Amino acid sequence: MQWSCRNYFVYEGDKTRIVGFIMKMKTIVLFSIFFLAVQFMAFSENFTFKYIEGYKYKILGEVEEKVYYDEIYSHSSEILNKVAVSIDKVKDTKGFLVGIFQVSEKATMDDRTYQKKDEEYSTQYWCDEKGKFEIDRKTLYPLTREVPIFPRAEIKIGDSWEALGEEIHDLKPYGIDLPLHIPIKVSYKYVKNETVGEKKLAIISIKYSVYRELKELYDYEALHPSSIIGKVDHIHRWDLEKGRTDSFEESFHFLYTMNNNQAVDFVGTAKGVVIESPEMNKKKIENEIKKAIEDEKIKDTTVKSDESGVTITLEDIHFQPESDALLQTEKEKLKKIAAILMKYPQWDLLIAGHTALAGTEEGRQALSEKRAKTVADYLLLLDARKPNQLTYKGYGGRLPVAENKTEEGMKKNRRVEIKILEN
Repeated sequence: MQWSCRNYFVYEGDKTRIVGFIMKMKTIVLFSIFFLAVQFMAFSENFTFKYIEGYKYKILGEVEEKVYYDEIYSHSSEILNKVAVSIDKVKDTKGFLVGIFQVSEKATMDDRTYQKKDEEYSTQYWCDEKGKFEIDRKTLYPLTREVPIFPRAEIKIGDSWEALGEEIHDLKPYGIDLPLHIPIKVSYKYVKNETVGEKKLAIISIKYSVYRELKELYDYEALHPSSIIGKVDHIHRWDLEKGRTDSFEESFHFLYTMNNNQAVDFVGTAKGVVIESPEMNKKKIENEIKKAIEDEKIKDTTVKSDESGVTITLEDIHFQPESDALLQTEKEKLKKIAAILMKYPQWDLLIAGHTALAGTEEGRQALSEKRAKTVADYLLLLDARKPNQLTYKGYGGRLPVAENKTEEGMKKNRRVEIKILEN
């Protein structure tokens, strides 16, 4: 499965600045990884999407990308892409998919932790047993549609086929409200079967190019792409027994030629895996963690659950004054918290930093991000999670839990929350 999240540009003087990022996780099943019942046969396969109502899964993708301006290297990015998907309805051979798409990025190439971005994107659409979509054309996501499309006939190893698909590009940063739809011709080849552990995987090669001139569409002076050229080379691993995508990897190269004649290249690789979402008994986990905190005598720590997961709140967490450096007492507390978190390894973590209402808004935001990152880094150091299972975000003083008029209230607002996420 691939994902795409396009670049956003603004114009600053004589150069273009990236304010978003391209995430070439071009959706090759885009929210469309399903639990299927496909029989493993020695000579041919009938690849068919089938749907189970209420089934949930997660797509976890990682992207490494380099950006060039006029063939001169500018910067690199490491991006973590998470999508929570559920099959809400089933009708005949069609499934109605609902998905939430989240983006995180490393602040620097030396970081281990990913910072969660503010944006969350949602989508919903019908998809049939061969991959055909029914979706509102005004909907931005998925950014790649009807890839893959499987033939009606059975497919043998070595068989190739072609089918039409579609790429969607977001041009709102240039004052263009509606998504840009670009038709693509996709080439497929059923390469071979592989056995990995107990899994029997079909290896499918997927290649396509993208080309679109935009001059005839947008004729105004504001900065915008005048043409888009790209190519994707993708290896897709399909689980023959479970009948769904297992994982993928790809390389990509996209060139945006801007209407000021500047060339912006995005070159990189992506990999991803589909993970089934286990049901979380949130109340049970909340009670277990409360008991563990009491047994360990961890002070100023509360636990509560809601529809999104279970949150451990470290109230009045102590750092060096106006700093993100943890005091030793807090490190000892986090060691105990990490041991508790290790009992629930199947769920991801979000570390959220909050401040009291003091200082400037910009200062509060920066401090909350730094402190959340410090806690996230320390939990990674303690092996509480893998790097792709943990993100952090700062909220400044925007979400107080008590009045900021008293010292007691400000202590409660100076907190770090560790949320165990359900999906």
